Amino acid sequence: MKLHRVLYPAMVLLLALPVHAQTESAEELAGRARGDIRYFRTHGNTQGVYEIFLEAQSFVAAENKKNGTHWIATEPDIRIAVPRCVKPLTAAWASKNYGLSQKSVVVFCSETVIKNSGNKDFEKWHVFVPVTTNARDAK
Repeated sequence: MKLHRVLYPAMVLLLALPVHAQTESAEELAGRARGDIRYFRTHGNTQGVYEIFLEAQSFVAAENKKNGTHWIATEPDIRIAVPRCVKPLTAAWASKNYGLSQKSVVVFCSETVIKNSGNKDFEKWHVFVPVTTNARDAK
């Protein structure tokens, strides 16, 4: 295996990650330390998990209204790090073909800030957001 095939994708992802320490207030740093998703917003070249969550919530709300259901989007994993999307995020129900253990919404990005990297995983992405009908599980 050639070393550049392993190192290049990792370097591209690291370059896409923001440097928060210089721009975040004490409140933002404390919110991130608590794991409060509202403080994980799009910054620099990294897509915010909060915006991914909002897209999932919006999709679920529309589906609930259309179908008379009561699904609730749960918070995605705050450790997710994906390149910033340059096109609007979209969402849909996740297909059972993905083999997920619970019903989920998949949020898609069709084009990121990363171009011609040689790694298609950085040029577009998708993130799964689990859903529940139990409000206690929504965190």
